[in-house]
Amino acid sequence: MPVVKEISDVVLEWIKELQIYSDYLVPQRRALAEYEKLMATNKRFSTFVRTQGARNECRGLDLQGYLVKPFQRLLKYPLLFKNLLEVSSSGTLDYINAIRCHHALEGLIMRIQEAKFRQEQAPTLEAWQEKIPSAAKFRLSDPRRRLCYEGLLNLVHIEIVDAPNQNQRPSKGGSLKKRGFVLGIVW
Repeated sequence: MPVVKEISDVVLEWIKELQIYSDYLVPQRRALAEYEKLMATNKRFSTFVRTQGARNECRGLDLQGYLVKPFQRLLKYPLLFKNLLEVSSSGTLDYINAIRCHHALEGLIMRIQEAKFRQEQAPTLEAWQEKIPSAAKFRLSDPRRRLCYEGLLNLVHIEIVDAPNQNQRPSKGGSLKKRGFVLGIVW
């Protein structure tokens, strides 16, 4: 069996093919939720999945384990090249290609995670689009927008009562009410 001395150049050409993971991984949360729902509500489906999962070919993994396996595998690739860098001689072509592979894989993972994040927050932005009357002028769920903060907004009402003369300080009164909601959206 031949020994492979350099692998980074081969993987470097192959990395662009890993973009296909994005189509699988971006809607994965929704798919896993559907899987859980079917397991809980569809006896025929859950029986089939359990029966197939018990087969020797499945090696103890159920369907859900196989559904998350591709992303787990993708996350291991940058670690592989990081380890390869530690044992490679700097300045060699394989070392330089390993750096390129590591950066390309990290970039791919970051783009997939960003796409997942945007898809997962789209329903929230669409719901707020319907709740905010003035939002009709622009589209909150525009794919270029990102929800960066969501939470309660404290509305503070302060009344300042003028002092009768300059020697006295004005008095303050008011109240704190939690009545609003804030969305932080960036382009």
